[in-house]
Amino acid sequence: MMKENGKLAKPILIATAGRNKDTSDEAEKASEKAIQSAIDAARGSIQKNVPTPADIWVAADNAEKKLESLKIPVADRPGAIVHFRPEGPSAKSYKYAQNTIEMQAERKRDGWVMTHVGRTLVYPQQPETERLFLTPKQRDIAMERGMMVLQQKFSVQEPRQPKPQAQRAPEQGVGIGG
Repeated sequence: MMKENGKLAKPILIATAGRNKDTSDEAEKASEKAIQSAIDAARGSIQKNVPTPADIWVAADNAEKKLESLKIPVADRPGAIVHFRPEGPSAKSYKYAQNTIEMQAERKRDGWVMTHVGRTLVYPQQPETERLFLTPKQRDIAMERGMMVLQQKFSVQEPRQPKPQAQRAPEQGVGIGG
């Protein structure tokens, strides 16, 4: 189900988040069950401070509202990414980092899908993180419409670059004789 770096082998649809139409209760339950099983697979023995499927749903719903407030058309919303990490321990006396689970969802044409679940560390009194990453095109649309205010901080994803192919050394012939 999961690859070793936390990326899901198959993205999980987050039912009702970012969709124009209502989904059935069966689809919502199946979505919740798939998200919970992905969290459980990444969780291992972590017992405290574990996010729930509702946390990623709320993060995706908030991201959709932010995209709407930036006046980005629905056709240009695919490619946005929301990253969620829960807060750290509240006590100052807790002196060590705590293991927890971080999640990531990407906006596709039909709605939001969870693409990443993995372990991470949070430190005492570290706030909850919910960040929206825009594509360069989405950022340009928001700036054209005058919606990008300097006080709002939205991260922009770097364009995906193909991995460079390894260069082979040219074959060197070995001469016979002197």
